[in-house]
Amino acid sequence: MDVLKLSLKLLDVEVLKLSLKLLDVEVLKLSLKELEVEVLKLSLKLLDVEVLKLSLKLLDIGICSVIPGNKSVYFKYVCL
Repeated sequence: MDVLKLSLKLLDVEVLKLSLKLLDVEVLKLSLKELEVEVLKLSLKLLDVEVLKLSLKLLDIGICSVIPGNKSVYFKYVCL
């Protein structure tokens, strides 16, 4: 009877250890997925900022103004 109790305790310990390992793996996988999402969101934000800065530069270069009096057109060049 004592051997059976001991075996069951050892089995419980092994099952618990295995369960904790699997839980750790799942938590780690989830954490990595969340990290990937955060990195992706940050990358997209940085990309959006770069696209916006480039768009603003191109917009500034493309702004046309008419010089009063002689009706000629010139481009305004602005560096951001």
